[in-house]
Amino acid sequence: MYSFTVYVKNNELYIDEKYHYFSNDILVECLNLETDHLKDWYSELLALHKKLLLKEAPEMDYLNSYDHNAQRAQLLMHKVDELIRSISFYRKVFSSQVLYSNKLFDCLNAAYSGWVRSESIEEDYPEDNQYGLSDITEDNYSFYNLHFIPDFLGLASTDVDLALSISNGNEQINELFSAYLIFIEDIFRVKNTFTIFLDEYINRKSRFLNEYELASVYEKFLKERKLKLRKENKLKNCSCMEIGHHIIKDPSGKNVLCESYTFHSLGSFLYFDLFNGIKYNCIPKRCNNCGKFFLLNGGKYSDYCESPLANDPPKTCRDIGARKKYDDKCKTDPIWLTYNRAYKAHYARYMKKKMSVAEFEKWSAYAVVLRTQALADEIGFEEYQKEIKK
Repeated sequence: MYSFTVYVKNNELYIDEKYHYFSNDILVECLNLETDHLKDWYSELLALHKKLLLKEAPEMDYLNSYDHNAQRAQLLMHKVDELIRSISFYRKVFSSQVLYSNKLFDCLNAAYSGWVRSESIEEDYPEDNQYGLSDITEDNYSFYNLHFIPDFLGLASTDVDLALSISNGNEQINELFSAYLIFIEDIFRVKNTFTIFLDEYINRKSRFLNEYELASVYEKFLKERKLKLRKENKLKNCSCMEIGHHIIKDPSGKNVLCESYTFHSLGSFLYFDLFNGIKYNCIPKRCNNCGKFFLLNGGKYSDYCESPLANDPPKTCRDIGARKKYDDKCKTDPIWLTYNRAYKAHYARYMKKKMSVAEFEKWSAYAVVLRTQALADEIGFEEYQKEIKK
């Protein structure tokens, strides 16, 4: 439903040739999606899919509930569309009209022409007071149904063309529902499997892993999770993709030769991009303070993101992390504990005017040198204690 092409140059991605991302930027967005109701939507869409397939010689319950089921399924598809729109590249690449259109109604209008215009529709939907929309021109008349009651006599016909029409219509309905169900399954996989892989394996040591360590943790993941994960939640490529090469212009305007990949599902793209990003240390990491995922893009590894604190905006989660890391060192490492006590003692002298600013700054610089030497075993601990207290 939403196929797209990605142009890849190392850890940089260009979608639709102009939207620039780093590997796993989009995965971070998906990991942070609010999906509280998604499981219920999935179950309901799965049930509605079966109820909306066109039947020959249908029973009355099917006929009487068809329009209600169609309206409910379209509403749920709109809700899923809202979730899709919250993923930035979908919002940029696909127009708002495409992301929030009546795709099920379009499908049903194209799939079958024998919808009944019943007076009961006006009774059930008095605010509409219409069955659909007419389009009249000099040469053509068309009608777009907004409500759907199958024609019992029409569906009961033994006409071969009708049977073929029903079969073709059901193919279209299957294709549409499949696209939505696969998208939701892809989000489930991100939430249930990618998070485990990232939290418990890739980021377990709180540092970037070398290529041998990556191979080892992936092998361990496969062995340990093989029996624990249901089929739909396995870490895997979910559909085929088309591969080629393409020249695009980078942000500076220069031509760049990129690998091009056309994906037919979000899941296949995220699987590819996860491992492409890992090669370049572009790794989603859960913040140890706020719990949301952020992107480590090479450089220095961190357990904390740079999002501002809700109750103290100038400070970030990373500021909290730095303080916590310092406090933890002071609790467990005698060298850091000694440094912290000496720092507090000298700072108290400075506050009481027993040390000048210049004297305090000189001592601070000397204390850092001493601490570094002690951590490197260049001086003994007793000498370190004695010198830092001066």
